[in-house]
Amino acid sequence: MSYLLLSMDTSQYKTLFLQEAEEHLKGISEELLKLENEPHAPSGIDNLFRHFHSIKGMAASMGYEAMAGFSHQLEDLLDAVRKKKDTTQPGDYRRHFKRDRYSANIYKTHCRG
Repeated sequence: MSYLLLSMDTSQYKTLFLQEAEEHLKGISEELLKLENEPHAPSGIDNLFRHFHSIKGMAASMGYEAMAGFSHQLEDLLDAVRKKKDTTQPGDYRRHFKRDRYSANIYKTHCRG
């Protein structure tokens, strides 16, 4: 973590973070539904990647290292799928990207209390 984040009060941005994260979670949910119908659609994989990339950046900016790391892992998986280096099957997307689990991670681990 950089010195800037240690000295910066991010509490004023928490509400904005939560709003934007929720928008990305909705987008992730929508893309997962689309992928169930078109499992190998490149646009779905690309859109999921962008959502997780955005969440990763926002979380890192807020100092939520665990969330940023988790998003980065999902980003890596999606990148491997895009490059055909991962053999994730259509039914596996749901297991990897459960919206409720990801949402719970955001709200329970980093944003409440």
